[in-house]
Amino acid sequence: MPKETFHRLKEEKKRAIRDAFLKEFSANAFHDASISNVVKQLGIAKGSIYQYFEDKQDLFEYLIQECSDLKDQYLLIVFRDDHPNFWRYFRAVYVKRVQFDLDHPVASNFLYSLNIHLKSPVGAIGAKAYFATQLKWMEGLIQWEVDNGFFRVDVKVRSLAFLLFTVNRSIGDYLQTFYNIDEKEKVQKGDPMYSKHKGTLLLRALDEYFLPLKGAFDRVKAQK
Repeated sequence: MPKETFHRLKEEKKRAIRDAFLKEFSANAFHDASISNVVKQLGIAKGSIYQYFEDKQDLFEYLIQECSDLKDQYLLIVFRDDHPNFWRYFRAVYVKRVQFDLDHPVASNFLYSLNIHLKSPVGAIGAKAYFATQLKWMEGLIQWEVDNGFFRVDVKVRSLAFLLFTVNRSIGDYLQTFYNIDEKEKVQKGDPMYSKHKGTLLLRALDEYFLPLKGAFDRVKAQK
């Protein structure tokens, strides 16, 4: 995590450093991301980064935590009790996800790009920790549905959670195949992945893509 010297910086400078490195790590895998290139863009000495962070891994994991916390501010204000079923709730979560992307495209692009760091032994540590947190969150959601009689009980919660987690991560491929929305291109440009129009297409794709899962997750009540 950042050293005290980083915390003492003015917010404007901290934001400039964060955004520059978010873009660098979004465009390049961990082992290819260059601190030298970023400090050159920022016009600061390379050594100053090591006054702010222990090393490159410390910086990378700090960015993951910052972006994850920011995204949670959007997603965690959506409550299951406000929706008639899990699928309506999960759709509402996606509405907030689109809003997060529109409001914070640099942070959103960075989280979307974490897959590229899995091939790096060091970068994979932070990326896997983030994905593990997401999977645990989904396990909690599904456990609640099971406990309250909405989801089937003959399949392990972890299996349902991993299925949902995997499908959720592949929504980008569905969008590119059927709606011509290339999320990777948006990341490279640093643009929001979802304009308001494309956010609407995302929700339409979501309804289509997750429809088959309902039969796999929902508990079928015995007919009298």
